Amino acid sequence: MDKENVELIEATVKGLQDKISSLNMELKDKQKELEDAGKPVISSTVMNVINDAINYAVENYDFDNKEQYEIDFSLDYDSKVQAETI
Repeated sequence: MDKENVELIEATVKGLQDKISSLNMELKDKQKELEDAGKPVISSTVMNVINDAINYAVENYDFDNKEQYEIDFSLDYDSKVQAETI
């Protein structure tokens, strides 16, 4: 083979590899789209209900009432006392 044929074949191989890479990326995007298409959609009304429920629960929780929760303390590596779990 002469040098021109080798360069032409190398250029063709490089172009095909680039095309394969591009098609693989497009395939992954389309697979993700397909996966997402089957997921249920939550309406804004439902999201508002969930948001209101969370806000109500957090706003009405009495953090000063120590009997509603229990704190486990531990010593840190620096000999500092820390709340490990609440």
